[in-house]
Amino acid sequence: MKTFHCNRCEQLVFFENTHCENCGAQLGYLPEIKQISAFEVIEDGRWKSLHPEAKDQFFRPCHNYAVENVCNWVVPADSPETLCCSCQLTSTIPNLSTR
Repeated sequence: MKTFHCNRCEQLVFFENTHCENCGAQLGYLPEIKQISAFEVIEDGRWKSLHPEAKDQFFRPCHNYAVENVCNWVVPADSPETLCCSCQLTSTIPNLSTR
């Protein structure tokens, strides 16, 4: 199993986490580097990565992350896509009212 750490405080985090339990940093998955990153949320809705391999690059949450709360992947801020590369492959999400 791959382990991940918060880039702000080095706390162990898990793939499913959306926030660091220690410092509260926003977390998201960067598929290009296959890593969970901590982010600084900027006023205009962009997220600035704190991960060393994507430092100071800007992203935004996948639509299914921001609206449906069923994804934790991010897309580049300048991408025309609203869905991450994983959610683009999903034709139907499960009924969320049965959680």
